[in-house]
Amino acid sequence: MLDINLYKQEVKELTNLLLTEWQDIRNIALDEDLNLDTTFLLGFVETEEDEEFGLFYNKQKGLLKFEKTINSVKVTLTTIKEIENDFPQVIVLTDIDNYNNW
Repeated sequence: MLDINLYKQEVKELTNLLLTEWQDIRNIALDEDLNLDTTFLLGFVETEEDEEFGLFYNKQKGLLKFEKTINSVKVTLTTIKEIENDFPQVIVLTDIDNYNNW
């Protein structure tokens, strides 16, 4: 199992990209009425077919998995149990309130 600190570092990097560079992913969050001040990008995967999958955590709305293809975007609420195998980074949620101190 990876050290939780590696997952924290990854989440910090992904969330920074969400806020500063990845306009298309940011738009998915905004379309879901997610407040970017309380939203974190826990995981992100891009396939060779230009499909993108990711996992947001929003303090008000919980975990939201997104799937983005060339033609569509699908966002679904999910749980830790449903997603932990695909996105083991959810372990950082145990310390998300200390995000600014990671």
